[in-house]
Amino acid sequence: TPAAGGGDVTASFRISHSYVGDLEVNVGVASGDGTVLCEVTVREPDLSDGATDLVQEVSMGECSASYPPSGDALFYLQAIDTAAADTGRIEAFSVTGPDGVVHTSPEVPLAIPDEDPDGAAVVIAG
Repeated sequence: TPAAGGGDVTASFRISHSYVGDLEVNVGVASGDGTVLCEVTVREPDLSDGATDLVQEVSMGECSASYPPSGDALFYLQAIDTAAADTGRIEAFSVTGPDGVVHTSPEVPLAIPDEDPDGAAVVIAG
């Protein structure tokens, strides 16, 4: 579903990490009380991927309908480190709407806890 005004919403992020093979990465939108309204899985863990660091731009897909970010539509990036012995952090996260406006999270950088099922999340509230 296109965002207000039509068009796709993209999420851009940069994660520094010593081993990306154990990372799960999601982008999505939550309500003001934290209920997940929609979520796009960007990356599933792939233990054969020995690369370091992730820089990506992805479509927010069905989450585009919640644009723009607000107190009732919190756009987020979640990174979950699924295995022990490596470190990293979310360095940057932004959302660009079909109107060309770039919304940037003020919550970066943020450490990603090692082998923690809750991971780390940064938010854009508007």
